[in-house]
This record gives sequence, C-alpha cells and structure tokens, in this order.
Amino acid sequence: MPFDNITNKHFDSGDYPEAVRRALNAIDIPAVRERQRSQEPDGRLIGTGLAVYCEQAAHGTSVYAAGAYRWYPATNRPPRA
Repeated sequence: MPFDNITNKHFDSGDYPEAVRRALNAIDIPAVRERQRSQEPDGRLIGTGLAVYCEQAAHGTSVYAAGAYRWYPATNRPPRA
C-alpha cells in the first residue's frame, strides 16, 4: 500500500497480503491440506476459499466534497429515473 487499481481507484491503507496470511494461519491451512490428502471417513471433500472485500469509506473527505465522486446517501448508485 498505497495501490492504484485497474480502474485508477486509489487505496491508501491496508495490508491485504498480511490479512490473507493471517487468515490462512487462523484456519491452519497445513492441517486442512492434510485432511484433504487423507480424505474424510464419510467421503466428503474438504475445500478452502478466501475472498478479500474492500468497501468504500470516507465519503465525507475532501475528495468527495470537491466533487471528484458522486455519492447518493444510503446507496452506491444514482437514483432511478
């Protein structure tokens, strides 16, 4: 961090690689992999999945106040016509 994504949105904080490392550590991924190798007694398959979600915030900052972004209260999209 900081990071500008493909749509040129600027992310100025967060350590997403570290967040993923912590998640993997919390679920003990080596133990999960061992369960996958040895298989479950009832034949179930064991999997893992991770997702990272970054929510817009700081709508009251100077960037929004300057009109760089349009914001509609209680939604992230323009009102319907």
